[in-house]
Amino acid sequence: MAILGHIMVREFLERTRGAVRGQIITDAKHRRFSADYQWREISDGFLVVFRKDGTGDKVKIKSKIALNESLVSFFGLYSGDGAKGSEDPHNLGVIKPSISFSQREPNLVRFAVDQFRKIFPDGIRFAFSLGEDSAFFMAGTGLSLLKDHYGGYIRKMPSLSTVRQSLTSADKRYLKEKRNVQGTTEEHLAFYYFHKDAMQEILTEVKRTDLKKRYSLKGQGV
Repeated sequence: MAILGHIMVREFLERTRGAVRGQIITDAKHRRFSADYQWREISDGFLVVFRKDGTGDKVKIKSKIALNESLVSFFGLYSGDGAKGSEDPHNLGVIKPSISFSQREPNLVRFAVDQFRKIFPDGIRFAFSLGEDSAFFMAGTGLSLLKDHYGGYIRKMPSLSTVRQSLTSADKRYLKEKRNVQGTTEEHLAFYYFHKDAMQEILTEVKRTDLKKRYSLKGQGV
């Protein structure tokens, strides 16, 4: 694959002295992002980068990253489906940077994971959250999978106060959101907690089957 250019990571860190600043549009709002980093060089042209405040993980990254078509595609994908961070509650308008990617389609998830691993070859771990997938199980194929999981019958869903007697701060924020979808946020949250274990088991099995198929095809040279 042709090399289109390079991302000069070490040069950028040296020029900014690790002070990463900028502006970004998230949730239709102009916000600023700010983070300070330290780094050290290791062998084979790699850097270890970490936050100055000691929070977060240390990551291994190339000092110069080759930019090809796949990586450009990934940046475009992340621009649409990737998290840019969360607003600092003590400093409104400022984003605290974080990395996460929201996507259900398995091929796009696999592509994103592969690109993350190329950028951060070591020292990065992946955690897969299923919370956003609950909408998938409310109708269509997802609802059929849920029904099959329960043996052909889905029990009547109890109230939110029954399935979740103690709400977290994130739960309370979710309940205040206004969404142009059928049903209430209280019903959606109750659905998530009531079926959480079942949804996780179903999606885990779907991903396991997908991976088996993937590596079986690789073994056949496909």
